[in-house]
Amino acid sequence: MASRIEVAAVLPVTEAYQKPSAAGAILQLTGTQLRAIGLGDCTILRLCACRQLHAPRSVAVQKIIGPETADKDVRAEVAKLQRSTKGDQVKECSSRAPAEQEPTPEKIRQDLMPFLRASRAQMNKPDGYGIFSIDATPPHFIEKSECEVISGDQFLLATDGFMRLVDVFQLYNLTDLVSAIQTRGMTRLMDELRNHETNDATCHNEPRAKCHDDATAVLLEVTASRRRSSTGRCPYQRKISYGAAQSTTG
Repeated sequence: MASRIEVAAVLPVTEAYQKPSAAGAILQLTGTQLRAIGLGDCTILRLCACRQLHAPRSVAVQKIIGPETADKDVRAEVAKLQRSTKGDQVKECSSRAPAEQEPTPEKIRQDLMPFLRASRAQMNKPDGYGIFSIDATPPHFIEKSECEVISGDQFLLATDGFMRLVDVFQLYNLTDLVSAIQTRGMTRLMDELRNHETNDATCHNEPRAKCHDDATAVLLEVTASRRRSSTGRCPYQRKISYGAAQSTTG
């Protein structure tokens, strides 16, 4: 991985879509005040320790940062290409077996590249989308959220690759996802994600740009500090709870 980064670092950037970019989400805790910002398709979920004070009793988990559905336009384009390519193949050779008529992921990826490049060329343009990159992000793309926290509040930070469990494979809703992390652990959920991706390696059941995606998730819990501040208030500190999981596609 390091060697690949070193090679990419010296490549000339001649087109807008070649600029490096990354989604991200950041939390800052000062006393009992938590601030969050996000760019791109990373997600922050908040699980309140005291639902009566912080959220309606019917809502256990709140999404405070993140898209409604990640890569919705890309997945729709992949599905359209799959239908179009499969139709062309059937016309060319209707005698093939059904399995042979399915467009390959490599073919779909190749046909998808113009769409992806046109989309990436819109990064950090006022009418495009916001992302961490070498160009300044228009302020209206920066998601912001603030809230008061108490000891026991938890926050899940996750990339779009991990959130495939919810918005691509639809194995969980947000509340059930957090519950599964707490009861089964992050590593088992990561294994479940990879198994579902592998079982649909051709991306036909759940259209997506690539079979596997980098996936990272961290669950943080707010805990009270034992030392009181000079004002007499009890500040809070963050603690990683239940562990963190990361899986890259190489």
